Amino acid sequence: MKSIIKNIFEIKNESGFTAAEVSEAESRLELKLPKAFKDFYSTYAKHPMLNKDFGFEQPNNFKLENSEWLIFYGDVSGVYWWAINKKDFNKKDLPIYINFDGEGYKKETRSFENFLMLRIFEYGYFIFPFRLQCTKLNKIQVEKISETTKKFNTILEQ
Repeated sequence: MKSIIKNIFEIKNESGFTAAEVSEAESRLELKLPKAFKDFYSTYAKHPMLNKDFGFEQPNNFKLENSEWLIFYGDVSGVYWWAINKKDFNKKDLPIYINFDGEGYKKETRSFENFLMLRIFEYGYFIFPFRLQCTKLNKIQVEKISETTKKFNTILEQ
């Protein structure tokens, strides 16, 4: 997954949160975050290309809603937000849940990796076309996004 994100957005340097920032959140919330989640957060979660219209929450802002939902991602309007259920932290595949406008959590993907692929898909097909005139993405990046999203359904079904 790291290589897919790195290649699509041509990320040259890691742009994640520090181990200390993530550890502080774990201590404050008295929990151990899942490895896949921590790995992503320490590598790419702060990158501007991944935080345009939607964004990853900063570890110092992590909170457990109703003592069970770790909200980590949302849109700028606050209508959608994504979370991990605390009971799933030890699962190999980390299911991700979406809450639309406070209507309750519904499972969106069966793993954190699939969640990231879905965000790439959204960027490629919904957000990118509207940003094409104001960004500096080149033809190679467009082709990489297109190729990745063509395989989207196959990847999610695996």
